[in-house]
Amino acid sequence: MAKFLVTGGAGWRPAVTNTEMLTTAYRYYAENREEILARSNVSAHSRAAEMGILRLLKWLS
Repeated sequence: MAKFLVTGGAGWRPAVTNTEMLTTAYRYYAENREEILARSNVSAHSRAAEMGILRLLKWLS
């Protein structure tokens, strides 16, 4: 599979690095963890994932 990289010729550069983005996301999660885990009746993208089948597999192992 070929990999394509955006080069300087495109005239676009990211505003933050991957490390900065991941650090910011982690800090947000750490600061808001309890509120995030307490969410209910919201979009799957706005709440913590349920364990579902993973809970069963963890129990079996």
